[in-house]
Order: sequence, then structure tokens, then C-alpha cells
Amino acid sequence: MSRNLLWAVENMFENNTWSHCSRPWQHVDHNSNVKYMEIPITGSTFELPLFATDTFYKLVLKEKDDKVDAIVVTLNTQEMMSRYKSLERAMTDILTENYFHGRLVLIQVKQGNEMIPYYGTQGAVFDKEFDPVMMCSCIVERNKEKEESKSFYKLSKLILRIDPYAFIHKPTSMERFLNNKLITACLENTFFMPSSYLYRNHLRISRPTEKFPVKVEIDNCPFTVRSANTPSISTTNQQLLQIALNHIHEIIDD
Repeated sequence: MSRNLLWAVENMFENNTWSHCSRPWQHVDHNSNVKYMEIPITGSTFELPLFATDTFYKLVLKEKDDKVDAIVVTLNTQEMMSRYKSLERAMTDILTENYFHGRLVLIQVKQGNEMIPYYGTQGAVFDKEFDPVMMCSCIVERNKEKEESKSFYKLSKLILRIDPYAFIHKPTSMERFLNNKLITACLENTFFMPSSYLYRNHLRISRPTEKFPVKVEIDNCPFTVRSANTPSISTTNQQLLQIALNHIHEIIDD
């Protein structure tokens, strides 16, 4: 299949990712923002962004999934870019760009005489402040058997989430792309649940073999996003320590 938008969406949901993007030859201003997104993985159900899939599978593989309350994902950029100028063609790269390779990939969108920066990674787009504009995720159901100390998981639903402001106002061609072409590609097709090269046997993760429709939600991001230098006033030392402990696996991966 040629690398068109449908190809990208299919692979994005199935968690087939590559290293499409690289640092550009031309100079681009560095965005020094660093934020952290906290993704709770407790309770009977939880939402898992596609770019956190491999991290979750790794926790299960190492049997650490019942020992942490949340995955903490670093939101930063190395200013990697797609080699394509066309927004749709660039997005076919960025939607399937492996998060651990490219982090948040720079996308420059022309608006009048300005170039508006956006940032993307596998199944997600952020604005210049690293606040989510679009995010794809799956719903995970937990079942903890009484005779077992381990949790078992079932992937049950696919979600495409669009920020309400971006949906209503569509200020740039990025929002128009997301609200027209991406939503259409998702609603007109069905897709497999995310897999992972880290955990092919799925002994504790049930991944249905049939394809599923995508539920489109116009809603705010359900995850807490914090700046690196402005922890919440309600964050205790114990919580900060837990965040650091949860984050160790990602530091090692780097």
C-alpha cells in the first residue's frame, strides 16, 4: 500500500512506527519547553495514548504495571522534521513517527506571512506550548483475578480526541486537516488495536483480532500536563518521587 493518509492512520492505531523524520538542514529556532504528561493506569479502565503504548507494554513485560499509578511522558522536541513540505504528506510521516526516536516533531504551517509551529508524534499533535490539539488513544480494561496477584488487560476501544477550540475555530490549515481529512479517514474505516514488538505473546494483554471503529470525541485532554519547572502546589514530595521512579524506564530508553 502506498504511504497515503489511510496507510498512516492504519499503522498509527496498530502501533507500527518508524523513524521517518530527521533534523533539518536549515536553521530552526529551538523550542526549549519541557513538559510532562501524567497518564494514570489505575482503576478498572483507563485511557492510553498511542505514543505511550510501548511504555505500557514494557511495564507489563517487566511486571511493574501494578506497582505504579501513572506513566509520565516527557514532552520536548529535538526539532526533527519530515522531509516533505505538503502538510498531508508530512503528517503521514509524523503520525507514525516513533516517539522514542523523534520525540515531538516540528511541523511548520503557513498562515498568511507567518509560519505557525506545531509538534507531532505517533498519533498526537501539540501546539507550540506542547498542549494537545489532537490525540489518539485506546481504552484499556483491567481484570485482576482473585487467585492471581497480576492484572490482566483487554484493549476495548479506539478514540480520536480533538481539542474543542481547534474543532470550533479551525484557525490554521493544521486544524482544518485534523477536522476534515483525519476525522474522515478515521470514521470511514475500522482498525486493529495497538500491538507492540516488545510483547508479541500477549499473555496478560488481550488484543482482539477484529477491527474496530474509532470514536471521535471533541473534548479537552484528560491527562495532566505540567511544565518541568512548575510542579503543582498540591504535588507532595512523595508524589514527585513517584513521578521520578515511574520515569526511570524512559530515561534508560533514551
